Amino acid sequence: MPVADILCEENHYGELFVLDGVQRLICLQEYFNNEFRLQGLKLIPSLEGCRYLDLPYSQSSVFHNRSELGLTVIGYDTDAILKFEFFKRVHADTYRFPIQLARNYAFRDQLFFIRELQRSNVFQLAPKQNYDHGFSIETPKAIHREVTDFDELFLLLCFATLTFHQRIILPPARFPARFNDLLDEAAIYLHKNPEDFDPLGKAVTDALKIASESLGATMVFSSQSNRGFRNYSTGQMPLDSDTIIDCFIQGLKGRGCNLNNSESQRIGYRANRSPQNFLKELIA
Repeated sequence: MPVADILCEENHYGELFVLDGVQRLICLQEYFNNEFRLQGLKLIPSLEGCRYLDLPYSQSSVFHNRSELGLTVIGYDTDAILKFEFFKRVHADTYRFPIQLARNYAFRDQLFFIRELQRSNVFQLAPKQNYDHGFSIETPKAIHREVTDFDELFLLLCFATLTFHQRIILPPARFPARFNDLLDEAAIYLHKNPEDFDPLGKAVTDALKIASESLGATMVFSSQSNRGFRNYSTGQMPLDSDTIIDCFIQGLKGRGCNLNNSESQRIGYRANRSPQNFLKELIA
């Protein structure tokens, strides 16, 4: 004590939902319930090994009377783009924080659209493992990461489609320096133009079908590309994100994939290199 502020969101009824700080609150609740002993204390070593009910009154009273929990509350009517920027900056120093989590939080309609697009294309492009998205505090971070990576991949496919059909136009002088900038462009565009959901969904599906049919297998999102390897018992082909993106671009252009002549090694999406080659290939 004191601890960092708890980040919350307010809904239309004035109820607060915790966005960041759940583990801190659970820890305090469990300690007040006498469920564990204090360990590794540096400031007050005399309390080492004490459960809550073992604390001297002078110390337990501190928890009740002199300690405060700070809350940072995001109002229900806050603009979605401001929510996105705020949530992203709060976690700017968090190791390997997936920015797609901030997009999913701030742009809810975009998230629902992407998840429905994933479900309707499960025979064209599938995740490594199916999830029900019913996450809890016990869900491992690795699973959250896999899910957000798959969301991010679909958002990039949406950006590619919108750019190919000239709904998003980026002059060469404004080419972003990172793929994350492209993803932000797509998320904000979808937030502002929900009327494009249906035609965009159809265009993405058509391109994925061309790519999948040319491979003769369902593309499975994998961290490593197994070029040419196909599991005939399941009809699946594990491919990394760069190869999937390259196949998708060919599908947008009405052409099938040729893994032996793929440009995916130049895309560098997961390495977050400059998206110049991706954009040039897309609008060529």
